[in-house]
Amino acid sequence: MKNAEIIKFLKEHGGLIFLVVLLLFFGVYHNDVFFAMLLVYILTIKFFLSDFLKKKTKKYIAIFIWIIAVFIFISGYYVNHYFPHGEIIDLTEYGCEPNHAEYEDCYQEDMRNLQIPEWAIFLKEYGVGMLMALVFAGLTLIDRESSDA
Repeated sequence: MKNAEIIKFLKEHGGLIFLVVLLLFFGVYHNDVFFAMLLVYILTIKFFLSDFLKKKTKKYIAIFIWIIAVFIFISGYYVNHYFPHGEIIDLTEYGCEPNHAEYEDCYQEDMRNLQIPEWAIFLKEYGVGMLMALVFAGLTLIDRESSDA
């Protein structure tokens, strides 16, 4: 590549490159998988928004994402209403200080001794985040041209 092509590439994708480097740095620094998952999610949304996919393919992917989102919503409702709940622990004994100006939750459900499947515990902990991510991904794939007509 010539220098002009490299400079043009950096100008076009500078923000994305910076975001990738930042997320990778935080992932290594905090030794956490969250930042890597966030990076994959952002790059997937960027791919969905590109012109690489045909409209018909985007439509099928959007339908699939919405089906998964509805499944997670129904499963989360079932787990939270029909599975046993753990004891509520007051975290103020462990250093959590409630700030009344900004709501901070100092109570957490103890799920260590629950006799429920691992998928249900995972859904209780991360279901809302997965649902919000899927809804956002589904909304990005909606064909905007049909709504403009």
